[in-house]
Amino acid sequence: MKNLSFVIVAILIFTNFAMASYPPPVGLWKFDDSGNLSLATTGQILSSVGGHSAVPGIEAGDGAVLDPVGGYYSCTHGIAPSGGSFVNDWSLMMDFKVPAASLGSWVCFFQTHSANSNDGDCFIAPGGTVGVADTGYSSNSIVAETWYRIIISVSNSNFYRIYVDGVLWLEGVPQSIDGRFSLDPEILFFADENSEDAAIHCSNIAMWDQALTGAQAMSLGGASPSMAAASSAGLNLLANASAESGLANWTIVDGYDWQATNITGWHFPHTGNHYFTPGRAAAGEINQTIDLSFIADDIDDGFSVAVIEGDIGGYDIDEGRIIVEFLNTNEIISTVDSGWIVGASLADWTHVYLLDPYELVIPAGTRSVNYRLLAQRIDGPDCQVFFDDLVFEYRLAYPGGSDPAAPFVSASASGATGDDIEFIFSVASADTNEINYQVDWGTDIAAWSDVQPLNSDYVVQHSWPVPGTYDIRARARDSNDQISQWSEPFSVTIAGDAAGVFESQPYLQNVTQDSITIAWETDRIVKPTVEWGLTVSYGNQTEGLCIDAGSGVYFCKVRISGLGTQTTYHYRAHNGLTVSIDATFTTAPNDETPFTFGVWGDSQQVARRLSGSPTHPECSTAMFTDMASMTDMAVSVGDVVDYHTYYWYETAFRPYVCDILGRQKPFFVAFGNHDEPETSLVHKAVQNSGMGTFSFNYGNAHFTCVNYSQLNDGTLPSDGWISSLPLNWIEQDLASDMAQNATWRFLFIHVPPYCERWFDGSPLMQTYLVPLLNQYHVQMCFSGHTHEYERGLLDGTFYVITGVCSYLDIVESITEDWPHMTVGGAQDIPGLPEGGGLIHGWTEVRIDGTELNLLQHGYNLDGTYHGVIDTISFAQSDFTMDTVVDIADLSELADVWLNSGQNSSRDIADRKNKIINMKDLSEFALYWQFQGQF
Repeated sequence: MKNLSFVIVAILIFTNFAMASYPPPVGLWKFDDSGNLSLATTGQILSSVGGHSAVPGIEAGDGAVLDPVGGYYSCTHGIAPSGGSFVNDWSLMMDFKVPAASLGSWVCFFQTHSANSNDGDCFIAPGGTVGVADTGYSSNSIVAETWYRIIISVSNSNFYRIYVDGVLWLEGVPQSIDGRFSLDPEILFFADENSEDAAIHCSNIAMWDQALTGAQAMSLGGASPSMAAASSAGLNLLANASAESGLANWTIVDGYDWQATNITGWHFPHTGNHYFTPGRAAAGEINQTIDLSFIADDIDDGFSVAVIEGDIGGYDIDEGRIIVEFLNTNEIISTVDSGWIVGASLADWTHVYLLDPYELVIPAGTRSVNYRLLAQRIDGPDCQVFFDDLVFEYRLAYPGGSDPAAPFVSASASGATGDDIEFIFSVASADTNEINYQVDWGTDIAAWSDVQPLNSDYVVQHSWPVPGTYDIRARARDSNDQISQWSEPFSVTIAGDAAGVFESQPYLQNVTQDSITIAWETDRIVKPTVEWGLTVSYGNQTEGLCIDAGSGVYFCKVRISGLGTQTTYHYRAHNGLTVSIDATFTTAPNDETPFTFGVWGDSQQVARRLSGSPTHPECSTAMFTDMASMTDMAVSVGDVVDYHTYYWYETAFRPYVCDILGRQKPFFVAFGNHDEPETSLVHKAVQNSGMGTFSFNYGNAHFTCVNYSQLNDGTLPSDGWISSLPLNWIEQDLASDMAQNATWRFLFIHVPPYCERWFDGSPLMQTYLVPLLNQYHVQMCFSGHTHEYERGLLDGTFYVITGVCSYLDIVESITEDWPHMTVGGAQDIPGLPEGGGLIHGWTEVRIDGTELNLLQHGYNLDGTYHGVIDTISFAQSDFTMDTVVDIADLSELADVWLNSGQNSSRDIADRKNKIINMKDLSEFALYWQFQGQF
C-alpha cells in the first residue's frame, strides 16, 4: 500500500486524470484527406449527398469540410439499440465554424431520420442560440467565424444536454424512450428536409454509444485538431487493430498488395473475421501513428507504462516483424522490436510480447508512437505471413503502488449455443476498493465493466452462437488505473448450432487444380461446414468461417483443399444445422485440356435499356443461365453492383451472379469503380485469390485481374479521373513464370485503354499499361466501364470491351480516335437496332491448345437469344497476326529458331522450355493455312 503522503499526491493526480478521461468514440471523422473527405478514422466511411469541399481547419495542417445548403452526410453509426427499439443513449461531438454569411439563417447539426423527411433535430437559430423547440434553446449564442466544439449528450427519459467548449449551454427537456433523438441505424449530419441548413465548416465529428457526463465533456474542451480516439488506461489505442475495417487507419509504406482479408485458404483469423497480409510482395510494411499527447504529463513524470502485443501467423517460412517507435515530433526517442519471427502454421498463431516481461515505462518526451508491421518473403510466390489482434495499451504505474491480483473465474465448463452462461469474477486484493473488469471471451475482448466493489463478485452472462471450445480470461483495473495480469484461461465447451437460412445458394469461388471455396449468404452466425467427395456418399468434411458483414448480413466461406486436378466432386453445405441439396464442382484442368470461360461486365443493375428505365430480369436470367451452362468458369471486368449497399447486392448481384452462375461454375471479379469501397458487401461476398489486384492460372492460361481503385506504393499519379495503376505488381505478375510459361495471357481491367463510345479510353493506360501488354505478350485485354461491346487489335493484343450486362450507353457520344478499334464503338454491327455494339450479352472464349475462339453473345430485353454478334478466331502460329498462317509466319519461326532459340516467346509447343525445336515446327504445321476470322 502507498504511504499517506503519496496517496494524497496520487489522489490529486488521479483527480486531474479522471477529468481528462473520456471513453473512445465509436466513430471519428477528421476530414483531413482532401481527396476523400468521407474517410473515417474510426467507424464507417460517410456517404456524401450534395457537393462537399475541403477547407482549412482549426490550425495550420488541419483539414475541414464545407457543407453547403442542401448537402449532408449519411452515417451508419453501428451503435446498438439501447433502452428501447432504437438508440436512446448516445453522444455527438462536432468542431465547427459558422461563416458570416450563414449566421442569421438556420444551421442544422444533425437529423435522426435517415430519409431526411423530417425536421432537423438540432439547430443554430438565426440569433446564434443552439437547440430545438422541443428542448428549448441556449441562452448563449454562437459568433460567426469562430471555431467551437459542441457535444450533444442524449439519454432519453433522463436528460438532453448540450455542451460548448466544455461548458453546459443547455439542460434541455428530456424526451421519451424511442421518441425524438432516438437513432435509426443511420444519422444524417447537417441535414434538414426543407433546406434550413445553411453552410457550415466542420473539422471533427465523433460519436459515442453512451451519454457523456459533464466531466467527460469538460475534458474534451474546445475545438482542437488533436482529439484522441481513446484515453482510458487499458484500452487498445490502435485503430482497426484486427483488420475488421479493411486497411482503414493503416498507411502502406512498402509493398503493393497489402490486404485485410478473410481468405480461409490462406489462414484463419486469430479472432474476428479478418487479418492483415502483404500478399504477393517480396517485402512489405504498413504502420499507424498513435497520438499520446493526451497523457503527456503522466509520460513525462514516468507514470505511463506501455503494453505492446500482437499475433503473427503464416507458412512457407515467411517472416513477420513488429516494431514500435516512440516519437517526439518526428524524432525517434526509443524503439522496441520483436525481431523477425517465422509465422506459425495455418491453424496456429505466435503471440508476440515486444516487452519483457510484458511492459515498459514510456520514455519521457514521447508524444506519439509509430506501430509498424513488416513482412518478408522467404519461400514461395506469395509473402504468406499474417498479422492479427495487435495491441498498444498504456496504464499508470505509480511508485509504491501494486497491480490488482488477477481475477478468479468461475462458471460452468459446458453449455449449448445461444445459452446465457453465468460467469463470476472476483479479485482477492487491490490498492483501492473499486475495480473494473475486462473479459476476453475467446472471440473478442469486451469493454471495461462498470465500477464494482472490491469485495463483491462481478456477475455477467455470455453466450456463443457457434459451437466450439473457448478460452475465457479476465483482468482487473483499480481506480488508480493500475491493471492486473490476465487470469489463466478458463475453458468452456459449447455444443449445438443454429439453423441458418440460405439467403443465397452455395456458390463457387477461387478454384484451382487442387482447391475451391464454397460460399453462401446466411442470416445468422453459424458454424459452416461442407461435406464433399467423389460420390453422394461424400466421406470428407471441411470447416470454414462465418463472416459478419454488418447490419445482420453474414457470409460463410469454406476452403476445400487436397483435391484432384480436373475432377468433379459432389458436395453439400451445412449452414449450421441447415443442409443444402447435393451439388457438384469441378477443379481446374491441366495444361493440355481444352476449356471455355465466360467474361461479363457492368451487371450493376438488372438489365434495362437505359439507366432508370424498366428492368428486364428475364434478360439477366437468360444471360447468366447460358453462361453457367456453356462455360467452365467466368471472370467479370467489374461494376457487378451499382452501389455498395445491400439493396444492389440483393437485387442485381445475388440472384444472377451467385444463385445462377456461381451455383454451377466458379467466378472471379476484377472490381470496378462502382464496386468500391473495399468494405462493401460485394467485396465480402466474393473470394478471389486476392482481395484487390490478383492473378491465377486455369488450364494453359494466365489471368491477371486488376482492381480499378487499388492505389498502392509504386503506382503512378492519377490523371484526375481514372484510378492509378499498380504497375509494379502488374509487371511482376506478367513477367512471372506463372504467366510466361502459360500459353495464353489475359488481363482484365475495368476501364479500357481504348474506347470510342462515351470517352476515348484512358491515356494513363495507353501510356503505361499498353507497353507492358506488348512486352509480355498479353493476347487479350478485357474491360467494361462503357456499356457496349467493342473490340480491336493493336500490336498483337486484342482489346475487348464487354460492359453490356445492365443498361446500355445508347445516348453517349461517339469518338473516332482509334482506327484499330474496328467492331462496335464508332462502327455499327449489322443487325443491331441501336447501332454500334449496343446489345446486352456476354463473351465466350474457347481455348484448345494454341487455338482460341471468341464469340460475343447478344440478347434481347425479353430474354430471347439474339445470336452471335462477333467472333475472333486465331492460332498462336499466326505470328504476324494477319489472320492467315502462311510463309510469313514460317519465316518468323525460322528466324527465331536460327538466331535466338533460347528463352523465346515463340515456343508454341512447350511454353515452359522456351526453346524453338522440331516440336514447334510440327505444331506450326498443324495450322498451315489456318483461316482466322477478324
